[in-house]
Amino acid sequence: MQWLGSWRLATRPVTGMLGAVAARNRPRGGSVAAGADNRDIRGDRGRVELIKQRITLTVNGQKHELEVPTSRTLIDCIRYDLGLTGSVEGCGVGVCGACTMLLNGNMVSSCILLAVMADGADIQTIEGLAKDGQLDPVQQAFMDYGGFQCGICTSGQIMAARSLLDHTPRPTPDQVKEWMMGNLCRCTGYYKIMESILQAAQAEAAQ
Repeated sequence: MQWLGSWRLATRPVTGMLGAVAARNRPRGGSVAAGADNRDIRGDRGRVELIKQRITLTVNGQKHELEVPTSRTLIDCIRYDLGLTGSVEGCGVGVCGACTMLLNGNMVSSCILLAVMADGADIQTIEGLAKDGQLDPVQQAFMDYGGFQCGICTSGQIMAARSLLDHTPRPTPDQVKEWMMGNLCRCTGYYKIMESILQAAQAEAAQ
């Protein structure tokens, strides 16, 4: 699979781990600039300071210059700083795949990737798939063939499937299973997800 291992399950900076743990307890919505998960511990006497860094991200073709806390995860940066809420955080520890985005064409778990680590990168989210008012073939297939139920994991499933077809335009069922094993769905038995991906591949091949 094309996962960036060092950003998916491998050891990450302490600030990233603290951010991932705190993420499960922070309030949702609004600015989180003052949240405890956005602070790095520095100095003496237990003082807590907010350490920020300027970064540049190109998201769905649009360039953004931001100043973010160094402990800020990419998923939070995309959702709360840029207002693109199509990507969702599921597990917060990089194992469910719900937060999957494409970074320089490769899948990443954005809930454990620090935003500062993506500085200068090209990022694609679910919002960037449709072109000129037309859904991406993967999006259309998920609608036509029932590849989703509650929708929590759907954006991650679609982004992973898009990456699969970019790397392997005509995958076999076994290739789909192997590629998508990092994206969990707790509603369905995966058969409709597989069918949707295979039908999307056929639709693209016919274009």
